[in-house]
Amino acid sequence: LAPPRYEGAQEAAARSIVDAALRQSADAATLAALIMRRLRDAKQGDEAGYLLGPEPGNSRLVATAVGLLQTAGVQARIVNGLILVPERRDARFVRWLEYHAEGRWRPLYPAEPTAEALRYYIPWWRGPGAFIQVTGGAGVSHSLTISRSYELAVRAALSQQRELERKLIE
Repeated sequence: LAPPRYEGAQEAAARSIVDAALRQSADAATLAALIMRRLRDAKQGDEAGYLLGPEPGNSRLVATAVGLLQTAGVQARIVNGLILVPERRDARFVRWLEYHAEGRWRPLYPAEPTAEALRYYIPWWRGPGAFIQVTGGAGVSHSLTISRSYELAVRAALSQQRELERKLIE
């Protein structure tokens, strides 16, 4: 992946963050953690705040961290996925990043979940694109139901199928 092309003030802000993190890190893992922490601790008016914009969300934070890691010469990419919970309707996708180090892709989560919670993060797709992309249509919606239990997942899927069949018949 090619690093993003920062220009002007963005380039200066990105270089400042990357250079500071490089001075304090000995490997890609430490570099990635330092950059993510710097972005999470951003204040309006500092370099990180400038790169993140006025109302940064998780998606912007991850995209910015990926760009900064790439600027530092570390391969990085956006990951979109789900957190498996016992049973949940209308599940939301979450975003984290992966960076390449020591021959493999390693995850880095913006929220710093516990080691136990990490077992339930399931990647769905990689890249900044949306879950659904439509050409020539409008009003697309989706609903996800997730479960760690196979039996509950099958019941939920069958229930959704019956509901959809009713709608199609109407």
